[in-house]
Amino acid sequence: MRKFLLALIALTAMANGVVLAGVYFLGSKADIAAVEVAEKQFVHNHVSGVHVIGNYALVLEWSGTTFDPAHNGYSAFKRITAERWVTIFAHYQGDNCAELVRKGVPASTAHQLCTGWGDVGS
Repeated sequence: MRKFLLALIALTAMANGVVLAGVYFLGSKADIAAVEVAEKQFVHNHVSGVHVIGNYALVLEWSGTTFDPAHNGYSAFKRITAERWVTIFAHYQGDNCAELVRKGVPASTAHQLCTGWGDVGS
């Protein structure tokens, strides 16, 4: 419940144009934009945050209506080309770091992707 409330506060702040210390977006603007495009092609959720480390990205997403675990949570992507990203997993609610490693992401990269979300990504 705490994670949900913090995510809701962050989403509300972003929707109203409030900047949140930059912890929810990490990576180059081009990479973040490319990952957001990939997310929108995959599912039509709101992107609340993106962390890009090397060829991997972790996205915090929200359906915009309810916090339904079937349609909200984290999605992970792997870079295929400079601007093309593919989904590794979607709507994951468990231990993102462990799931990233299970999906082949190097442990150090997975740790960096999972760090800096505050209580939202814990």
